[in-house]
Amino acid sequence: MSRSILSSAFVLCSLLVIFAFVPLITCAGISGGKLKYSKQSIKEPQRPLLAPHFTMKWRIVASTNDNSSIPLDWHPLPPKNVKYMLGTGTTYYDWSQKAMLEVYDDYCVPIFGPLTDKINQFRCNFLNVNLTSYLISLDPSPFPKCCVFGEQVFHPPEPTFLNNMFYNSSAALFGKPVDWWVLDTDQNDPAEPFGYGFYPKDQVSGYQTPAAFWFRTVDGFSIQYFKDFEVKKPDPSVWKLPSYCVNAPSCGYL
Repeated sequence: MSRSILSSAFVLCSLLVIFAFVPLITCAGISGGKLKYSKQSIKEPQRPLLAPHFTMKWRIVASTNDNSSIPLDWHPLPPKNVKYMLGTGTTYYDWSQKAMLEVYDDYCVPIFGPLTDKINQFRCNFLNVNLTSYLISLDPSPFPKCCVFGEQVFHPPEPTFLNNMFYNSSAALFGKPVDWWVLDTDQNDPAEPFGYGFYPKDQVSGYQTPAAFWFRTVDGFSIQYFKDFEVKKPDPSVWKLPSYCVNAPSCGYL
């Protein structure tokens, strides 16, 4: 996999880093017309804020064969011609600490290579603390047990990250209305398109409940379906850097 694709893929691989780099530019559609829309012609719903701190669980559906099937069309699984793998995980977020942790219970975010290759099916954590992103491998993997993913300064998305995205459509997901926000601005960017959904009528402590996050991966697309959203500060122990991450080497990418 090329350095440029890995770079783009990591930018979108998780909420750890993606929206820190999203530019404010004009909408466009991808080939095939699935995401063609006009920012000017669609009345936007209220643009939600991300809660300043939260925890939530999720189920990930990751396609394992090359395809152009967009998760906006999955209900909630992809069509029959698309092979996929299921997994679960948890996200912890605290904007006041500029900290975020994603725990992948079954396999790491599928940006390193085909999930059909067992070497890429290792469990992992992405821990973002101290403006640094750490990849922590919980099983044998192509990487050190703990490594620094990239030389850039990374931080989680700001609560206003949707200011950098565009309203795409409203639909239903698991029987509830959902508003989809998408970034689809550069047909030559291998990281695009990707999108984020919120349940406008489902709120916790005054914040719309996140519904799902979908993004490009090595073998097509993946989507995280969120559940058990709680607006609360994670326990401080969540942000503790493991001792073996002190002076961690580079992962070799970015």
